[in-house]
Amino acid sequence: MVKTDRDSGGGEASGMDLLRDELVDYLGAEVGHLADKVGDKLADLTDQLFDIAENGGGLSALDIRGCQRNDTRMRQFP
Repeated sequence: MVKTDRDSGGGEASGMDLLRDELVDYLGAEVGHLADKVGDKLADLTDQLFDIAENGGGLSALDIRGCQRNDTRMRQFP
C-alpha cells in the first residue's frame, strides 16, 4: 500500500487536515446561517401574503425592497 501524507503513523493530523476540518466547520456554519436567513425572509413574505389575503389589496402592498435587482444590500461582494 502506498503511504500518503495523511498516513503519519502517529495518529496526529497534519496541518492541511486541520485546516480542511476548520474550513468544513466554518462553511457548514455559514450555510446554516444563510438557510436561517432565507427561512426568515420566506416567513415574512408568507405573513405579508396572508395579510393581503385577509385584508384585501394587491401585491403592490408587499414590502419586497430586499428582493429588487438593484438593491445595494444584495451586492455585498464585487
